[in-house]
Amino acid sequence: LEDSIADLDEQVSRGEIKQACSSLAETGHSAVVFLRHLSPQKNVLDTLIGSGIHFLSARDVERLMESRDQLTRLLESLHEVRDRGAIINEQIIRIQDIELNRAVYK
Repeated sequence: LEDSIADLDEQVSRGEIKQACSSLAETGHSAVVFLRHLSPQKNVLDTLIGSGIHFLSARDVERLMESRDQLTRLLESLHEVRDRGAIINEQIIRIQDIELNRAVYK
């Protein structure tokens, strides 16, 4: 998704608005779906880590903490993709407004 959003940014800077619009919707939807499904998993890991369940060894808790940290980084990346998508969308809207103004006031 990070590569897709970088490609979209390049497309917009080259003026390829139509191609960028359809890809932007797809990429944004994917990021939201991943966030919706992965965010609750972090809470589960936090609960397991803090639960003090006796059958979890210290090594198990370490692994859970590593998994939580990886998930946290992934969630941050997904939030960044979503935010960059919003910025690209704003750029597209500005470009379309400029083109509309040119067409109307010629």
